[in-house]
Amino acid sequence: MPRFTYKAYDTSGNLRTGEVAANTRTGALDMLVRRSEFPIEIIDRATPASAAWWQRDVFGARQWPARDLAAFTRELSTLVQANIALDEALRIVAIQPLVQRRVREATERILEHVNEGQSLSEALQAQTPAFPDYYCRLVEAGESGGALAEALDDLARFTERSADVRARIGSALLYPAVLLTAAFAAVGVIATVLLPAIQPIFEDAKVEPPFVIGVMTSIQSFLSNNWPLVGLLFTGVCAGLLAGNRSPSLRLQRDRLLLKVPLIGRVIEHSETARFSRTLSAMLRNGVPVLEAVQTSGGVLANASFQAAVRTAGTTIKEGGSLTAPLARSGVFPDLFVRLASVGEKSGQLDAMLTRVAEIYDATVQRQLDRLTNLLTPLLTLLIGAVVGTLILSVMDALVSVNELALK
Repeated sequence: MPRFTYKAYDTSGNLRTGEVAANTRTGALDMLVRRSEFPIEIIDRATPASAAWWQRDVFGARQWPARDLAAFTRELSTLVQANIALDEALRIVAIQPLVQRRVREATERILEHVNEGQSLSEALQAQTPAFPDYYCRLVEAGESGGALAEALDDLARFTERSADVRARIGSALLYPAVLLTAAFAAVGVIATVLLPAIQPIFEDAKVEPPFVIGVMTSIQSFLSNNWPLVGLLFTGVCAGLLAGNRSPSLRLQRDRLLLKVPLIGRVIEHSETARFSRTLSAMLRNGVPVLEAVQTSGGVLANASFQAAVRTAGTTIKEGGSLTAPLARSGVFPDLFVRLASVGEKSGQLDAMLTRVAEIYDATVQRQLDRLTNLLTPLLTLLIGAVVGTLILSVMDALVSVNELALK
């Protein structure tokens, strides 16, 4: 039987927390009311205990991968546009044989909430963080305007575009990642297999090994003799990085520095601009109020500098100002975005202009990634060849020295 965690006030006004077992969320609410407790929050635990250990989500609930979200949205959109009732459409999505387990389980919970009388947007919000905030807002806007099918179709195209952009970025970075992995593997084999095999020969002959081999042997010896200290330092560095990532001021400083890095900074700038433009355009096109759309769109950004600029723009809009003026003053958004968004804002076609901006910067990011990959690939190849070649030549030099020692 499903279990629900809850927070509720008792008759004395004390806040209580706990769990109840019930077939549905409504049943859990009724049980609490009969116990004279007044719930303010109730959440389906949806424990994965019945699933095999290798199928469980190690890191708990998290947002779906872009490809899963796009596939779910496209299928649901197609069914709703075919005038199939929402509950029946959700059932069809849930029974598809190729659907991922996490998608099937979430769809079943959404169906349960819908059957209890909740709207689709409310049911999606209950599955946080599987569905991003902008996703729920767009669905809610479609329901409010009686255009759920159109909103889902817009979301399907939006999520498919986002998944395609991420896939292209991943493909562009795949080859450099393979090169780096191969380099680390080659160095690891030399350091852990070849060097320990030939080092005793030099020690027995009381002869100094070649410089590179000596350096690597010293490093290996230091790590072996001081591994607790090294492990402690590594843990401290990781903890510091995690703490810094959670500190808004440190994240802001870090992301500002990233924007100044040659090549990489421009890719981040244009990628964030495209993401913000695409999200804001979709929300405005579906009737979401400007202030709410801007605040929600800022939440999809990864760079703290862009997030700060969008928050400032939200404050300006709340006070009756324009969108583009504070974004222009922030200095993080490109000039082309500011000009085109300003034209769209003045002409009343901001959503259409932002769609065009997103297309421009999506194409720009792809070109920049292609150039970056074309530049990194030969540089990494030369660097890896130099490192591995130096190590191999050092080993060969050592073997020749060993032979000379044997002949003496």
